[in-house]
Amino acid sequence: MLPAAFRGYDRRLWVLNAGFVVSSMGFAMVVPFVSLYFHEELGVPMSLVGVFFLVTAVFRSTFQAVAGELSDRLGRTRLMILGQGTRAVLFGVMALAVHARVNFWAASGILCLSYIAGAFFQPVATAAVSDLVEPERRLGAYSLMRVAHNLGWGVGPMLGGVISEAGYAWLFVFGAATSAFSAWLVRRHVPETHTARPGTSGGHRNLTDLLGVRHDRRFMIFCAFALFLFITMSQWLATLSVYASGTLGTARHQLGLMFGMNGFLVVVFQLPVTRTLRRVSLSGCLALGSLIYAVSFFTVGFAGSTGVLFACMAAITLGELVATPSLTTLVSLVAPPERTGRYMGFYGLVSSFGWSVGPLLGGLLLDLWVDRPVPLWSAVAGFGLVAAAGFWGTRGRFPSGLAPRLATEAALR
Repeated sequence: MLPAAFRGYDRRLWVLNAGFVVSSMGFAMVVPFVSLYFHEELGVPMSLVGVFFLVTAVFRSTFQAVAGELSDRLGRTRLMILGQGTRAVLFGVMALAVHARVNFWAASGILCLSYIAGAFFQPVATAAVSDLVEPERRLGAYSLMRVAHNLGWGVGPMLGGVISEAGYAWLFVFGAATSAFSAWLVRRHVPETHTARPGTSGGHRNLTDLLGVRHDRRFMIFCAFALFLFITMSQWLATLSVYASGTLGTARHQLGLMFGMNGFLVVVFQLPVTRTLRRVSLSGCLALGSLIYAVSFFTVGFAGSTGVLFACMAAITLGELVATPSLTTLVSLVAPPERTGRYMGFYGLVSSFGWSVGPLLGGLLLDLWVDRPVPLWSAVAGFGLVAAAGFWGTRGRFPSGLAPRLATEAALR
């Protein structure tokens, strides 16, 4: 039996969440092991791996913004199908490339294209939630989306850890299958959620219009501090994986279990944590979550075993539980209704850039301080502290989100 707050949602929301589970599972099988494949199998230095993530950030984040803008004009569904279908094909090509043991430059080019294709799903699906759910119920809807996303991230890395033992090519075979299935789900079960409003699709407009968000000073301040938070979040993507494997001797299947634990903790505890923090403003949650991230990564510098590293990941997950739903909810409340896709797309640009420039910075720090873990992880924690201070210092500028939260939690009780 669903809690009262989650009954009555449009059926398309549940299908989108199912698509998120499948898509996230396939992507999560691949992403944590890309840096290991490049570094351990192809002998690429971590600094160059960081450059790869930076370059993919530029392309992926740009196309996330483009996808959000296009979805306001053309609708959501066809873009989601296009993105997932194209990513399925590119993952299949990457499987063949790994089998043929192509060089780093060819493999990175294929992966870059697959990341661009993936950029046409998440921001568009997130905008579709705003189409389907009234403002006072969006916190619950985005919390459910986080649960769906992390259910995929819980299963994906564990499968990836096992599958990678049979060969990295198989990771991309399974990634292609899950992306194709996600595209089919949307095509079969999600009729269009958005009809372009007058003035949003006129021929006199062009894609540079998506940069119109720069005039929203409040939103740009939010994005600046969100960027620091995403840089902090991203450190487990490559930096923590390589550090755990190279310094602590953590096996790949243990890494898969650790990342899987992160996903399952979100599935189990996201809604209870949201309920517990119901009287804290969205900006307050972002400041608290950023601080938890900073402390957690700082503690990694003192981890002497894989067991302690698992505890650090649990603490990192707590930061995610506190901060992440508030990010998307705040964007949905700040965005004008006819520009939700644009704002979600630009927010996706910031998110993608942070998640990709973070490994570059982490890789440089790891190459510099590979034998000095405390300075390494203290520097990483510094990004989180900047985000925490920024969100706390500007909390009066943004919608608190308290009224929608209290309404949602009253229904939960």
